[in-house]
Amino acid sequence: MLSDILEQLRTTFGADSFVMSEFRDNVRVHVKPPQLFEMLEHLKEQLGFDMLAELTAVDYLYYPDATDRFGVIYILVNTTTGARLVVKTMLNEPNLKLPSVF
Repeated sequence: MLSDILEQLRTTFGADSFVMSEFRDNVRVHVKPPQLFEMLEHLKEQLGFDMLAELTAVDYLYYPDATDRFGVIYILVNTTTGARLVVKTMLNEPNLKLPSVF
């Protein structure tokens, strides 16, 4: 099911618009901040991810291989199908602003 969603995202936004990874049975979509709002909006309006289950951030200051300082992580759920998707974006100082989502 998530493979179909990822294919729809590739078709809509382009193959280079995000990077997909998996960790502990979670599918993660890594997107750049300028595309974040449009991607989240599409996931909600077109693909049925109607619940923002979690929103958190990580400071990667002391991670030795980190190239970005902060990660913002959105965990979305499609309440009809039960599908879960993690959307992650990275930020660096001084530009630490992201659009609000609900």
